Amino acid sequence: MLIPIYPSSKALIFDLDGTLADTMPAHRAAWVKTAAFFGAEMTEEMVQAWAGMASYKIAGMLSEKFNLALVPEEVSKKKAEYFFELQGSGVDPVAPLCDLAKANFGKLPMGVGTGSRRANAEKILSSLGIREIFDSLVTADDVINHKPSPDTFLKCANQLGIAPADCQVFEDADFGVRAAKSAGMKVVDIRNYL
Repeated sequence: MLIPIYPSSKALIFDLDGTLADTMPAHRAAWVKTAAFFGAEMTEEMVQAWAGMASYKIAGMLSEKFNLALVPEEVSKKKAEYFFELQGSGVDPVAPLCDLAKANFGKLPMGVGTGSRRANAEKILSSLGIREIFDSLVTADDVINHKPSPDTFLKCANQLGIAPADCQVFEDADFGVRAAKSAGMKVVDIRNYL
């Protein structure tokens, strides 16, 4: 099934993990390992429910759920360490979305709006060989309110110079879909197409 681009769309914004990059298995495993390291238990249900949320917020959720005094920066750093250890040197693309982005390079302004930290996002996009096709990259380091808040996508639209209503977002997580809708953007839940 073809992933649609709406005729009224003047800019395309892509989520990164699970949308452009097939990183979710490594993210899931890294969160389980990280939680165990800090004395918590991360279940598959928790991983699914919190998909797309910035690692700072997940650290806060773990602190609250397990009555721990976790330092979000330490949790985020450990999780990134485990992620890259588990992911290895290569990152697999989500081919239909990467192909869609490549096909629209130079035709429409494009950005990436992700809950990942900037260093991680840059590394993943570079590994996929597509960093240069995006005019904007907004990460967890660039906004205070993360998905499901619309801030990530609104900042991306602002950097692209396109009104939110004229932007189309591609997402694979409930938090991201909510964020795009809250931003007043058209959204394609890619889970319906893969």
